[in-house]
Amino acid sequence: MGKKEMKKVSEMRPIEDNIKKIVEKVIEERELNLAAEDVKVIVKEIMPDIDKMISRKVKQHFHAMGLMLMENFKPED
Repeated sequence: MGKKEMKKVSEMRPIEDNIKKIVEKVIEERELNLAAEDVKVIVKEIMPDIDKMISRKVKQHFHAMGLMLMENFKPED
């Protein structure tokens, strides 16, 4: 595995771990009895959707920042 691939994996791990903790907390609060493997399957299934949601939000933020920069730095007539 190359450095680029290792970096990508290490960047994604915190997101996956955080989602796993959230899912486990919800399961615990609702007193559901799921095995750890079931939680891993749930997290694995929702990760592609979360990646899409994150990238969509990042794109929206960059777009908003670009518009703000254009507005703030446009030449005065």
